[in-house]
Amino acid sequence: MRLNRDEPHTAAQVEVTEVATDKKVTVVELPPGAQEQVVEIDASQWPLGRYSLRPRLGGYQHPAYHIQKVSAAQRRSMAVWFDERQVLHLNGKPTFMLGFYNAQGFDDNYGRLDTLAEAQPNFHIDYMSWGHPLAQQREYQEQMQKRGLWLLFTANNALPGTPWPVWKAALAKELVPGVTGDTQENLDRYLTRLAEEMRKMPMHGGWYVMDERDLDRIAPTFHQYTVLRRADPDHPTYCCSNKPKELFLWRDAMDVFGLDPYPLFNMAAGRPLTMAAEWTRAGVEATQASRPLWMVIQFFQGWAKDRWPTQEELRTMSLMAITEGARGLFYWSFGVRGLKWVKDKGEQAEYWRRAVAVCKELKQLEAALIAPDAPQAVKAVSDPRIRWRARLADGKCYVFAYLPSDKFVSDPAQTERVEARFTLSNGQTVTRAFRPDFADWFAATMQ
Repeated sequence: MRLNRDEPHTAAQVEVTEVATDKKVTVVELPPGAQEQVVEIDASQWPLGRYSLRPRLGGYQHPAYHIQKVSAAQRRSMAVWFDERQVLHLNGKPTFMLGFYNAQGFDDNYGRLDTLAEAQPNFHIDYMSWGHPLAQQREYQEQMQKRGLWLLFTANNALPGTPWPVWKAALAKELVPGVTGDTQENLDRYLTRLAEEMRKMPMHGGWYVMDERDLDRIAPTFHQYTVLRRADPDHPTYCCSNKPKELFLWRDAMDVFGLDPYPLFNMAAGRPLTMAAEWTRAGVEATQASRPLWMVIQFFQGWAKDRWPTQEELRTMSLMAITEGARGLFYWSFGVRGLKWVKDKGEQAEYWRRAVAVCKELKQLEAALIAPDAPQAVKAVSDPRIRWRARLADGKCYVFAYLPSDKFVSDPAQTERVEARFTLSNGQTVTRAFRPDFADWFAATMQ
């Protein structure tokens, strides 16, 4: 909460009311004079049902936030949901989201899906397939199901004034025949019908609703969120922003958040790979660690004078994001502007091999990637510059760590190495070598 400085002696309140009975279940009062404070409310003892949360200050009351508390059984029946640690559950199974932007539309023989499946992802985004008719959508999702691929359906163009109006596509003509005007009412009708149909699809994983948009899109995006929520309550919305300092303003407009740090875009600027870590940390702070964070890793060449990420750079950016709290990773892009645009087939195969190797390594670490944080498992780290995160899984302590840098390391072989000693809670000591702008992980058996 942020308080109005013009009323420093007025106590602010956060009030929670049970909708069915209009009974107040919680009232938290902030001390007079406080200008900003994080309010934590324990809802564990609330009965199941609907609640409204409303902050108040003086004569002003903020529009209510709506909370629906459901049972564990109801939650398990949902196709997609998140637990209190922001871990994704797919059909009840806790999962680390690993995905690719596809962005090239459907292909008739499903060859691109076969290639994509080599990296063992569980999600993809294809913002060139949103207009295909329902029968084709269903057929393609059945093929995705065979390969374990969920889809975030593109809806970021179902907004007034978009340069890619939905009305030109076969899908809109099928869902809302005869409707063409780009009005909010018509778009709401389209979104409602779209959500009703997509939630029947076998691999519908949610909605892609915002891609690097300015602040003036927050209100229409939030409106879209409410429409989708009514028609499809158990599939999340996802956004990707390129403005980490603005992300907190989007916090209530969707469910899952992402940022796309691209340190190797315009390499002449010398931005370090550490940018992936810094933006992840900014995303956690912007959402107050209350929303899942799926970061987007650079898998493309920027300008012509730039180059593709090496395997080590892909790995380091991925591990940095994980170290700072990402619960999922997308790679941009398997499709246009990325891998698809590589003309030399040998180079294309090599770049894809790098991504497959990194993704397979992460897949083997899934037990640790979905585990709770366990900072108590590490008693001390010899170098205070090292940033790290510990998890306990399968009887082992997994530590993800990196040494930050404020500039890009162009020649790793000529860079200083740091020996960092990790002292674990059981007395073990594990030593790992780090250089600036490099990330790694290790696992130690806990006895």
